[in-house]
Amino acid sequence: MSIFLLFCVGASFGSSAPRTAIVPSNAVDVATVPGSSDPSGGEWPMFRGQLNHTGVAYTTITNSTSPYWSYSTGAAVWCSPVVANGRLYVTSYDSKIYCLNATTKAFLWSLLMTSSVYALAVTDGRLLVGCGDGNVFCLDATTGSPIWYKLTTLNEAVVSAPAVAGGRVYVGSQDKNVYCWNLSNGWNFWTYTTGGLVLSSPAIVGGRVYIGSQDNKVYCLNATAASAAGQLLWSYTTGGLVDSSPAIAGGRVYVGSNKVYCLDATSGTSLWNYTTGASVQSSPAVASGRVYVGSNDNTVYCLGAITGTSLWNYTTGGSVYSSPAVASGRVYVGSGDKKIYCLNATTGESLWSYTTGGVVQSSPAVANGRVYVGSFDNKIYCLPIDLLTANPDQQIPVFTMPFILLGAIIAVGFFILKKQMKF
Repeated sequence: MSIFLLFCVGASFGSSAPRTAIVPSNAVDVATVPGSSDPSGGEWPMFRGQLNHTGVAYTTITNSTSPYWSYSTGAAVWCSPVVANGRLYVTSYDSKIYCLNATTKAFLWSLLMTSSVYALAVTDGRLLVGCGDGNVFCLDATTGSPIWYKLTTLNEAVVSAPAVAGGRVYVGSQDKNVYCWNLSNGWNFWTYTTGGLVLSSPAIVGGRVYIGSQDNKVYCLNATAASAAGQLLWSYTTGGLVDSSPAIAGGRVYVGSNKVYCLDATSGTSLWNYTTGASVQSSPAVASGRVYVGSNDNTVYCLGAITGTSLWNYTTGGSVYSSPAVASGRVYVGSGDKKIYCLNATTGESLWSYTTGGVVQSSPAVANGRVYVGSFDNKIYCLPIDLLTANPDQQIPVFTMPFILLGAIIAVGFFILKKQMKF
């Protein structure tokens, strides 16, 4: 284990002109879709935040003076971070897992793995880790000590993020399989084989596993199947690879592929689809009757959850592989233009953007009033969710404004006093 130098940065903002969300003239609001779970605002323990993968954080806006920082790893940070029990867990292409204090970035431990690490999840004091060589490790979340590991297929990467429900671990692999293991000891309950590589991460709702595959299909499996081969409940064929991870809300499945699809969660019947300008690898977030998702056409879309109607779209400067997170009426998402964006969830207007030193494919985790996200500049960033309150091109963080105003008042007072002294 090695301790890395802590690096604190100030906010830096792009100098380009602010972009405005495009709102279709026929856009209307839609009814709220119920069914999303209500996790603690202080936790983001898995990819997409909770088992239904809706990407929603129930956290409050904190004072803008909250500390923000970055921490340097040894290589690009592609993986999406997770937050649990006051700890931040993140991985890097340097094949290490880092455990930091989620508030202060104080180093707690790091662990060199057998290969690159792609996916994380924390549950019941255990950290699940998917690796590029096909291994999945179960570690003690406090110490990093190994508990058990499973090899899927040698050198077939586990990019899929593990999900844990009912004492079972669910995960996909590039060996085309979806696995279900015992959380306690890694014993295999079942293995279901799809027709393509599985990069999608499983959502678990109502005793069902929802996951995509590069055979162009979305699968719904029985989470507690008795058969060692698993049990298919239904599958739906899209028009492209399904690397996106399904989100489940209100009895519906939302997922990206060549389009954005909405399926009936019980039967797999298609309810609607929406065509973007390119493929959709980003995983949808669902909140307040709206679906938020990125596309490789550089755009973030907001669609009505019931009808698929376009409500607004916002164009960034790069491909949006990152999956949006929603909190306090705001949408947080990364882009290939090196920026992290905060958009108004209702209107799509830009509230602020933060420029990192590399492409941002990592998906934001939102917990305790902070946004955590990785960048290809080798860093993990922690930002307050209310970084700016006004102009997104403003170069000055909000917490410096009182001092600037005070300085202006003093300067004006000095000028008046100087003029009075001349008479």
